[in-house]
Amino acid sequence: KSQTFSSILFLYFSCLAPAVSFGTIASQITNGSIGVVEFLLGSGCAGMAYSILCGQPMAFIAPTGLTLAFISGLFKYCTLKHIPFYPIYTWVGLWTSFFMITLGTRGASKFIKYCTRFTDEIFNALLSVNFIYEAAKSLRRNFV
Repeated sequence: KSQTFSSILFLYFSCLAPAVSFGTIASQITNGSIGVVEFLLGSGCAGMAYSILCGQPMAFIAPTGLTLAFISGLFKYCTLKHIPFYPIYTWVGLWTSFFMITLGTRGASKFIKYCTRFTDEIFNALLSVNFIYEAAKSLRRNFV
């Protein structure tokens, strides 16, 4: 029983921290359109659905820097083109789900062997540059 309780406690806090931090940043980026509540609700629903449907109850489902970068880019695009954000965000999610299910059922996972550690490091470096740029822009806005 103590191992179960410690696992539940660990997963609770390890899923809560990224959802709150990324939700706060997303709220600033999207002018409150998507915030902490939406990230907590999304993480909770995704975690429950994944643990029930995928047979892995101890999976760590949490938002990532890529999620935040995508939301930021999509919100800026919608603002620039004067398009409502929520419908576009919904349709992008449904369209992406369709492609992920299609790729998963067609056996596209065999191509993952071509993704090396170098690919992962370049991808993470691009995300880091994006976060550093956003932080510098925020500092400039606050102090200059």
